[in-house]
Amino acid sequence: MSNDPAICKRLSRAILAAKSMLVHYGTEEDHVIMLRDPDCPFHIEHIRKKEIRKIRVTIDKIDPFDEKICRKFILPSELFTKEIWCRTKGNSHFIKKEIR
Repeated sequence: MSNDPAICKRLSRAILAAKSMLVHYGTEEDHVIMLRDPDCPFHIEHIRKKEIRKIRVTIDKIDPFDEKICRKFILPSELFTKEIWCRTKGNSHFIKKEIR
């Protein structure tokens, strides 16, 4: 992650926006958890009835480094889905990519 304060703020806002979107469009049974473990490449855990999504949030682009560290993080694929959500400058939506 960059040490540039403006980039850090944009990323923080993007993470909060992703969490807000998951809470707003989810069901009452869903749980959205912010992950703060420095050894975990994901920012959000979205727990649904039959699936747990681990979500990494990026800004501007999905970098090969982001994909690589998400792939390296081993999770049981029958329960977990790994995704990267990218928010580009000036857009409120996210580009989403599932990582296998």
